[in-house]
This record gives sequence, structure tokens and C-alpha cells, in this order.
Amino acid sequence: MRIKRTAAVFCMCIGYGLVSLFSAYTMIQKHETKRKSDLHSADLPNFQQKENSQADNITIPKLEIIDTSGIGMYLWKHILMADLPDYPNEGWYQSRLTTSKFNLRYNLGNGLTPSQLLEEPSGNVMLALNGRDKSVSSHAELWLDYILKMPHLKNLGLLLLGDESCHNTMLKKYLKHEVLRVVFLVYDSPLVDNIRIFQWPLGVASYRNFPSVKSETLDIEKERSYICNFIGTVYANSSRETLKSETGFMKNGSKCIFKYRESWLTEESAKSSVTYQHALLNSDLTLSPVGKNSECYRTYEALEYGSIPVIENQVQPNSCEGTKLAPYSLLKQHSAPVLYVQNWKQLKSVIDTFST
Repeated sequence: MRIKRTAAVFCMCIGYGLVSLFSAYTMIQKHETKRKSDLHSADLPNFQQKENSQADNITIPKLEIIDTSGIGMYLWKHILMADLPDYPNEGWYQSRLTTSKFNLRYNLGNGLTPSQLLEEPSGNVMLALNGRDKSVSSHAELWLDYILKMPHLKNLGLLLLGDESCHNTMLKKYLKHEVLRVVFLVYDSPLVDNIRIFQWPLGVASYRNFPSVKSETLDIEKERSYICNFIGTVYANSSRETLKSETGFMKNGSKCIFKYRESWLTEESAKSSVTYQHALLNSDLTLSPVGKNSECYRTYEALEYGSIPVIENQVQPNSCEGTKLAPYSLLKQHSAPVLYVQNWKQLKSVIDTFST
């Protein structure tokens, strides 16, 4: 049973990325289809006469992705499986990817401003910005204001790291702009309508260089050495303290890997990264308690390695309370192969199930 579940998680991880990308493509295509339909209605005879000659001159639409926060790295490296150069060009890491539908160029420049652009984009633009709180939202507004004033802008998309408390005040004032066709918003929010605003997964910690795991490197039929793991920070007065207490009964055994620390680290050492990835790769389950927010990188990092996340199904105080499917509404909507517990006192029964 354990092997089948692990295989299902890995397949889900790949499929989910494709679904998310397809949503972005569909939104832009809807707009393009409407424009072509209007043209066809206005000048049908002339259009038919030129149809054959124009078919030979069809060009692939270009999409410029501008990422000044690093939030787009999950899209570029883990969903699109594209590479980034080792060295920047005047602060920008640039990479290209051509598909049958789009010619994509990704521009990563953490903290850079519009005045530092190497060239002004035009046509279709996707901004990847950080709107998590007031301390960083002014930088996001600077970019939105600049791009919206571009004379040749046709379609604007926004990939936004949202407010963990669901306020997203900064975003609301930009929704009046029709050229902003689609928004992909990280973290649960009542603004998500799956028409213009979609939820986007938090993804993995790309800023820590979490690797993109290739399917051919994983032996998903191999039985894993451990039932579960948790390697992370235990915050004071949090449910993680309960988790630590509940895992004490098997701490000295060989069924699970547990390593705790008292403070969160922005960057991991090479040794701690290897230890963490080893735990994900060799565990059937990865325990994913809430941290500062209900959603955390650990959940998606476990999926990358084919380990089933065990998610604490609780909303943090002042974090999207009242939303119908919070937390992890996106995973619930897509019936992702994860396990939920209401609290960590249920952990023993979960472990017992996977021990048999």
C-alpha cells in the first residue's frame, strides 16, 4: 500500500504543475480568441481572402516574465523544467523557453526596479511580485504602475505572493485595470474566483536552491526506509510543540526521522540541506505542521520527492479565517493525495496504519 501511495503522489506532483500552467495559457487564449472573433465579424469577406496567406506568417506569441521577488522560480524551474544561467547580466538572470504555443523569456532580478530593465517589454507580460506585507508591497506597486503605463502592453498577468492574513489590499486597487487579465495568488484568499483570480501553490523554497527532482532519478517502486520525518523549527506556543511531544514515543526507534531546532534559518547549510532531502526521499510520510502560515514549503517539497505530506488541517489565527476550503483549498479542490489530521494527537493512528 505504501508504494502505491508514494507513486500516486509523484504522478500528482507532475500533473498539478501542468494543470496550473494550462490555466494561465487558457486565460490569455480566451482574450486572443475574442479579439480574433471581433475582427472576423467586422470584415469577414476580406478575412477569408487573406486566410491562406496569413496562415503562412503566423508567429508564436511572446510572453515576457519579469520576476523581482524569486516567486516565479517555482514556475520556471520546477513546472516548466527550464534552466537559469549561473551568472547575471547587469543584475538579471535571463533564460528562454519555446513551446508550441509561446516563446517565453524569464527575467529574474531580485529587488531590481524598472529603471534597471535591460529593455522595455511589450505585448504580453507576466509580473512575479511579492505582496506579502506593507514592507515589500511598495516595490510591487512600483512595478505594476510602470508596466500598466507601457503604450504597447496587450495582456498583463500577475503572479503574486499574497498577504498571509488574506487582506491583499494592494491587489484590489489594480483589479480595475482590464489589461490585467489574470492573477495567480499565493495563499488562500476570498478573492479567488477561478475566473480571473486563481490560487497558486506556494511551491518549494527555490530561493534556497531546492532541487527540481527529475522523474527518472526516483525509484518510486522501491520500499522506503522510514515511515515518516519532520526536520524543522519548533515555535514556542505552537502546535509544533504538540507534534514534538507526540513523536517522543518513537524518537529512539528507526521508523521515523526527527530533528528539531528552536529558530528558523533563512539559509540552510549544505549539510542540513542534504539531511533534509535525504529524509524526504526515504520517507513514506512527511509531517507538515502549520508554521507562521497554514501553507508551507515542506508540503510541496515532500511531493517533489514522492513523500506523502501529513497536513495539519487548521487555519492559523487571523489567517484567512472564514474561507470555505482553507487551509490548502487548492489541494483539496484537486483531491491531492495528502493526509489530513485535525491535531497531532491523531499522529499515532496514522503511523500505525503505515506500519502494517
